Amino acid sequence: MGKNNRSVFRDIFILNSRNEYETEIAKMCFDIVGVLVVAVDLDGNVTLINKKGCSILEYDEDEIIGKNWLSSFVDETKRDEAGMNFKNASGVATDHKEVFPYVLISKSGKKRIIEARKVVMRNEKDEIIGFLISGEDVTDFHTFQNTLKKLVYQYRTLAGNIPNTDMYLFDKSLRFLIAEGTDMKKYNHTKDDFEGKTVYEVLDNEAKRFLIPLYESAITGKEISTEFSSNGNDYIISLLPLRNNEGEIYGGMSIIQNITKEKNITQNLRKAKDIAEDANSAKNSFLASVSHEIRTPLNAIIGFSEQLSKTHMSKQQQNFVDIIAKSSDHLLSLVNEILVLSKIDAGEVYFNEQPFKPVQVVKEVYNTLKIKAGEKSINFKYNDENCGERILLGDTLRLKQILINIANNAIKFTESGYVDIKCQVQEENEDTVKVQFDITDTGIGIPDEKLEAIFEEFKQADSTVLKKYGGTGLGLTISKHLVELQGGTISVKSELGGGSCFTIVIPYKTTSDKNIEIQEGELIDTSLLADMKILLVDDDNVNRLLGKTILDNFKCEVDLAEGGQEAIEKIKNKKYDIILLDIHMPDVSGIDVANYIRKDLNDQETTIIAVTAAVMKQDIIQYFGVGINDYLVKPFKELNMFNKIHRSLESNNRTIRFYEEEDVEEKLKTAAPLFNLNELKRIAKNDSGFMQKILNTFIDNSKQGVQDMQTFVKEKNWKQIGETAHRLLPSYRHLEVKSVISDLVEIKSKTIINPSYREVPKLVKKVSTEISFLISELKKELRNM
Repeated sequence: MGKNNRSVFRDIFILNSRNEYETEIAKMCFDIVGVLVVAVDLDGNVTLINKKGCSILEYDEDEIIGKNWLSSFVDETKRDEAGMNFKNASGVATDHKEVFPYVLISKSGKKRIIEARKVVMRNEKDEIIGFLISGEDVTDFHTFQNTLKKLVYQYRTLAGNIPNTDMYLFDKSLRFLIAEGTDMKKYNHTKDDFEGKTVYEVLDNEAKRFLIPLYESAITGKEISTEFSSNGNDYIISLLPLRNNEGEIYGGMSIIQNITKEKNITQNLRKAKDIAEDANSAKNSFLASVSHEIRTPLNAIIGFSEQLSKTHMSKQQQNFVDIIAKSSDHLLSLVNEILVLSKIDAGEVYFNEQPFKPVQVVKEVYNTLKIKAGEKSINFKYNDENCGERILLGDTLRLKQILINIANNAIKFTESGYVDIKCQVQEENEDTVKVQFDITDTGIGIPDEKLEAIFEEFKQADSTVLKKYGGTGLGLTISKHLVELQGGTISVKSELGGGSCFTIVIPYKTTSDKNIEIQEGELIDTSLLADMKILLVDDDNVNRLLGKTILDNFKCEVDLAEGGQEAIEKIKNKKYDIILLDIHMPDVSGIDVANYIRKDLNDQETTIIAVTAAVMKQDIIQYFGVGINDYLVKPFKELNMFNKIHRSLESNNRTIRFYEEEDVEEKLKTAAPLFNLNELKRIAKNDSGFMQKILNTFIDNSKQGVQDMQTFVKEKNWKQIGETAHRLLPSYRHLEVKSVISDLVEIKSKTIINPSYREVPKLVKKVSTEISFLISELKKELRNM
C-alpha cells in the first residue's frame, strides 16, 4: 500500500478522535467493503471492525472492540506465528504485499481462514500507532482444495489399480488435468504425456475424428457411452460432465476400458455356442433320420406280424410270430425312448388336456403288463379304491408312459414277491386334484448313494444291471422329466435287497362337465369305415401291401399310388374321403401333394393323414402348415390306423375313446391357442365383415413378408430381412402369436440390433413354416365367420 493510502487511513483515525458523526462516516466506508477490515493498536487490541468482520466472527461490534486480536480471536495453535507477523510488520518498512492466513475462531467455535494483508498505521509524526488488517474469507476454498487433494489422490489410486482402464479429468478447453490408468502403461504412456495438454494435441487424426465430438458433447452436458476400436484393440468409452454446486459445468471425466479380451472371450463363447447348437441340431437330425430309417422297416415287421397272427398257424409258427412281435415291440420302445428324450431336450414335448379317469389308466397299465409279470410268477396287483371314479383333465398318454416305465422296471428287477400299483387322491381343492401313484416292489433295491443317479440319462444303479437286465437307462429319466413338466414330483425310497417304492404326484384340473362319456376298451367296428374311399400313397411296396391289407379288413375301397406324381393323377380323376400320405418320397413329396390338394384344387374337405416316421416338432408344424389334418406315426398297428381314421372323421364327437396307441407325439393343435382374436373383436366391435377384411389383409401381408424374407435370404440382404421382421411384428403382437413373435424378434436382433447372420436363414425357414401353418388356421377361422 502506497503513501497516499496510508494518509487516507491516518486521516480516518484522526477523524475518529474528533466527533461521533465523523466516526460513523469512517465506519460506513469500511462496511461497504465486502471483506473483513479490523484495526488494532500496538498492544493488539481491536479499535475498529466492520460488519463483515463481525459476521465472520459471529460477535456484535461491542463484544469485539477492546479485545485483544491475537488472544481472543486467533486460533491458539496459530497465535505465535501470527504474533511474529505483527513484530515483523512493526519495523521501519511495511511489506503491504505480504498475505498471511489468519485462522480465526468464531463465537460458535468454527474455524475461519482469512487471507489478509497488514498495513502499518502512523500518526502525523509518522509514528506507528497500530495496524489495519483486511482480507477475504477463504475457508470454503481451502476446504475445497483439501477435499480436491484427497479426491485426486483417491482418483489416481483408483485409476491406477483398475485393470485395463484409464481415467481422465479435463477442463472446458478439453485440456487434461489428470490422466491415470493401467492400460496406458501397457503402451509406455505416462500421465505426463497427457496432463497439461489438450485432446487436440494428444490424439492422432483417426482418433480425433471419433473422440473429439464425444469430449465436446460432455462439456455441453451430455453423458455418453459407446464402443470404438483403435490399433487392433476394442474399447468402451464413457464420458460425463462435471458440475459445481451451482450446477455449472467446469469440465468432464472420461473412462476408457480396454475390452479386447472380453470381446475375444465373447466371440469364442458365441462360436462354442454355435458349435454346441450345431452339434445338438446334428444330434436331433441324426436321431430323426435314424428313427425314420428304423421305423419304416419296423412298420412292416410289426404290421405283418400282427396280420400273420390272425391266420391259421401251427403252435411252433405261433411261437415264432410271438417272438418276432415281442422283439419288434422291444426295439420300438428303445427307438421311442431315445426320440422322446430328444424331444424333451429340445423343448418339444406338449401335453393334452382331455377328460380321463385315473382308475381307468391304472387298469390299462395293469392289463398291459400283467402277462409279463405272470411269466415271472410275480404277484402283480393294483389298488384304486382311494382314487374314485372322478373325471379329471390331463394327458393320459403321458401318464401311461410314466406308469408303464416305472412298473415295467419294477417287474424287470423283481425275481419273486410282488409289484403293486396304488392310486389315491393326495390333495384337492375346487380347481385341482393332486393324484398320487405309488409303485412298490420286492425287487433288488437300490443303494442309498445311487438313488439320485438313477434319474440321470443312461445311468443305472449298477453296471452289472445292464448286462443282466438290459435297457437303455432312459426310462426313469424320461419319467422324471414328464412328471416335472406337468408340475408334479417323483421320489423313491429303496433298500438294497429289500425292494423299492416310487411315488409320483401329478396335479390335474377338475371338470364340471358331467356329460362327457368315456368309453373303455379296444374297439374296432369295421362298419364305421366300410365303403370309405381311401387313397394310400407310399413309395415302399411293403408298406403299401401292409396298408392295403389293414384297410381291406376295414372294408374300405382302397386305391394305391407308388409316389406323389401318381397320387396327383389319381386325385385329379377321383374324389376320395381320406388320403393316407407318405411324406418322404423321391419324386413328388407328400408336402407337395398336400399343397396341390389345398391350393391348386382348392379342396379343403378331403381328410389328409400323413403316414410318417418323421415326427419332430418342425415336421409336425410343417404338416399342419400345408393343410394336413393329422398324422399316423410309423410303425403302427391295425388299431392305431382305425383310431386315426375314425377320429379324423368324427372330430366334433364329444365321446372320448381310450385305445392302446403308441404315438410318440400328440398333436400340437391341442397345445396353447395359436392366436387370440379378442383385441381384434374389441376394435371391430364384433363386426364380422370388418374382421374378415382385417384378417385377409393380415394374411396377404404375412404371405408377402415371408416371400420377401426368402428373397432377401438368397440375396444375403440381412438388413432388409430385419426390416421385414420389424414390419410384421406389430400385427403378430395384436394377435398374440407368441411362437412367431419370438422368432421375428430374434431375426430382428440378429440382423439389425446385434448382427450375427449365421442362424438367420434357418430362422427365416422356421418362421416361414410357422406363418404358413398360422395362415391355414386363420383361413379356417374365416370360414366360420
